[in-house]
Amino acid sequence: MPIIRGGKSTRGNVVPACKDCNNRKKHLLPIEWEEYLQGVKGEG
Repeated sequence: MPIIRGGKSTRGNVVPACKDCNNRKKHLLPIEWEEYLQGVKGEG
């Protein structure tokens, strides 16, 4: 859960990502990010 959405700054709340991916992901949850990526791929 992103900190901006009430998540904690703890080791168990970390999802490893490169800086570019983390910046694009912003405040989305992992499932929301996956849905976003599937939508982007479907548009092409």
